[in-house]
Amino acid sequence: MHDNRIYLFIHAIFEVKDGKPLLKPSLRAVYYAWIKKHAGEKAIRILNIGGGTDHVHLLLQMHPAQNLLQLVKQLKEESVKFINESKFLQEEFSWEQDYTAFTVSPSAYAQTMDYISKQDEYHQQKSFLQEMELINKTRINPDES
Repeated sequence: MHDNRIYLFIHAIFEVKDGKPLLKPSLRAVYYAWIKKHAGEKAIRILNIGGGTDHVHLLLQMHPAQNLLQLVKQLKEESVKFINESKFLQEEFSWEQDYTAFTVSPSAYAQTMDYISKQDEYHQQKSFLQEMELINKTRINPDES
């Protein structure tokens, strides 16, 4: 009998509300550790996390029964609650309502892990806005023939 092998890797990106640079390195360190642990307790597997002061990248491995929309909503809502209740910031923290997510093939897994790990280096050259413009240029529009 063969085992099913289902690999659903998702690269998700969340932006801080209004692009505010609230995720300072000290907050990111605490938040990254918390979200990985918390997500794991909810059967959400975060393989890598990185980002800048105004956004976060996650590489997730989803179970086929999980719903991406619900999973992202849960991660965003619970992280807002954690950051606000922990009083890390002088102002209210929130994410933009929208997010970006796309699949990652097993052959691009290592490259995506590296890209997420090197976000600090990457953003010395390009802003988050420039990064998203590049991502949006490569998007596939199913309405175009």
